[in-house]
Amino acid sequence: MADEHLPVYRGKAGYTQTLDISKLVVGDIVILKAGDRVPADCVIIDSSIKVETQHFAEESETEKGESDPFLLRDDFIMKGACTALVACVG
Repeated sequence: MADEHLPVYRGKAGYTQTLDISKLVVGDIVILKAGDRVPADCVIIDSSIKVETQHFAEESETEKGESDPFLLRDDFIMKGACTALVACVG
């Protein structure tokens, strides 16, 4: 996953840029769409998406958005798009 790139809004730069996901820092805003793997623990800022989670030795599909805005690293975006705030890296 270290060779993947995502569109990222980094407040200090003031514009959207494409970064290698290994360069993400807490506070970056990533733009995620169907087919993407979540690169770090994030909080959804807008929109609702459908994700496949693979945590705790089970897989499940769930809706994420206003009522459940938390995405974990390696969740898979199945449907939709969103912007999300990077909350934890590493």
